[in-house]
Parts: sequence; C-alpha cells; structure tokens
Amino acid sequence: MQAGGDEVDGVGALTVPEAIDLDEVGGVKRDKRGNVTHIFPAFMVEAMLADCLREVKASVDVLYKFVEDEDSFTENAPLTWVILKEFCLDAEQKLKPYSDAALKPKHRYCREVIKSMLERLADNMPMREDDDFDLSTFAGDVVAFLSAFHFCLSEGTTEKQRRAEKELFCGPPIQVH
Repeated sequence: MQAGGDEVDGVGALTVPEAIDLDEVGGVKRDKRGNVTHIFPAFMVEAMLADCLREVKASVDVLYKFVEDEDSFTENAPLTWVILKEFCLDAEQKLKPYSDAALKPKHRYCREVIKSMLERLADNMPMREDDDFDLSTFAGDVVAFLSAFHFCLSEGTTEKQRRAEKELFCGPPIQVH
C-alpha cells in the first residue's frame, strides 16, 4: 500500500492519510515458525475490502464495455472469471490472520461472501475438461456477489440488513444440535 493515493500503473492506489506510517499501524502476529503477519486496524481492512470490490466491478465493466457480440462475450468471460477469482483469493488471504472476534461484523460478512463466491467459482470453472462453463450462472453469480458484498460493506446498511443479504447469498448458518 501507498500513502497519498498515488496511481500505480494507471490504477488508483489505496488512499491513506500522509501522516500515517504504514509500518507503525496495527499489530504484528507471529506464528510458531517466526513468520510475521501485520494486523491492520478496521479502517485499513475496510479500505482493502472496498478496493477488492472496486477492482472486481471494474473487471466486469471492462467485459461489458468491450463486448461486441455474443461470441466475444463468451470468449472474454473466462478472463473476468480469472480476475474475479484472483481478487477474491487475495482478499481471503489478507483476512486470514484475523479471527472473527478481531473483525467488525460487516467485515466478517464480507469474508463469508468472498468464501461463498470462491465456492461458486470452483463449481463453475471455464477451463474444465468437460467444457461445462455455464455463462448465465456465472453472470448471475457475479451480480449477486457484487450486490451482497456492497450491501455488507456499506455504512448505510443496518446489521439486520447485512445479515439478511449475506444469508441470501451464502445461505443460512448451519444449525448444530
């Protein structure tokens, strides 16, 4: 991450106030092997999740902007699938060091939405040998993902609304008796 919101290769970097030294923010978590993971405060987790949402939306926008006909859409959708999967995997990896208790509820919901989307992507892969990529299912999953992710992350959403949207996308929580 960079301070100041400079652009890197034409992509807007995460904007962080100049006065914040990124090496000084947050805590450090060490595993048994001595590997260090930086744990950042909620506002930085929020920014990372917002950046993921923005990048996924941009990849979908590019797909639709440059589609000339159904054949080009079918040809280019797998590229969007790859970009979407990479951003979801990156966000999932960045959230991995955080326990549920360490995250705000809306960030936990976003993590669940990301995990569910990765499962959906794995179930509908464009590069499988059986050539069974369902384009309409992929398009529906992308729209539902963007909606659920945005709804869970938005400041204007109540806790009850976030939970309902997350459950609509991910399914209700499993009841253990």
